[in-house]
Amino acid sequence: MKHRCLMSLLLFALTFAAQADLTEAVVAHAQGNFERALQVLLPLAEASNDPYAQYYLGIMYANGQGVEKDLSAAGRWFKSAAEQGLPQAQFRLGEIYAQGQGVTRDLGSAYAWFSVASQSGHSQAAAALTDTSGKLSPKSLEAAKRLAADLSKRYGKKRED
Repeated sequence: MKHRCLMSLLLFALTFAAQADLTEAVVAHAQGNFERALQVLLPLAEASNDPYAQYYLGIMYANGQGVEKDLSAAGRWFKSAAEQGLPQAQFRLGEIYAQGQGVTRDLGSAYAWFSVASQSGHSQAAAALTDTSGKLSPKSLEAAKRLAADLSKRYGKKRED
């Protein structure tokens, strides 16, 4: 019992420290201190697999903030965060596929990720979903809906209404 309490306390301390680091990185990013943001985010994204850190790295790579602009790297970071259920990363991944930024343009994948983001509560995803569905043939739309259902099962969040 004593070990279980100690482990719980250690886990809480590590979680709190990671959250404090993430907050520091977000503040640094907002202030334009991209070097510091990168310095804090990279270990969180890689070692801790933190989806928020991965999302912010995606933003930095997409915009060339503190790193050379690299849309492929941005897509990889967004995908990693999206697969952990982060709606804003799911939306950004949909945008990347819709626009062909760092990936081959794929409206079916864009539709699927917009669908997951919409179901997870992202405010802009429903409009992007409607727009993208209008650009797909009926056959492609059916395939995109099947992909969306699969991705939703694996990476979606249930909205609490």
